[in-house]
Amino acid sequence: SSPRLSADGTMLASAASGGGVTIIIQEIPSGREIIRLRGNKDMVSDGDFSPDGKTFISGCSQGCFKKSFPSD
Repeated sequence: SSPRLSADGTMLASAASGGGVTIIIQEIPSGREIIRLRGNKDMVSDGDFSPDGKTFISGCSQGCFKKSFPSD
């Protein structure tokens, strides 16, 4: 899947190399890794941030993975 930018432009989500089952959320513009989302059983086919940027949902052929971010 293509990288996704949060609505406020502060986070970027992309699939990790090596199979695409892990998603990395990075802070923009520093590039600092915020979190790695693991748990998809198959290659991620799509995903996106919620409008408020507090949740990222990804989908794959084996189901869905949802991760809520801790608030700062």
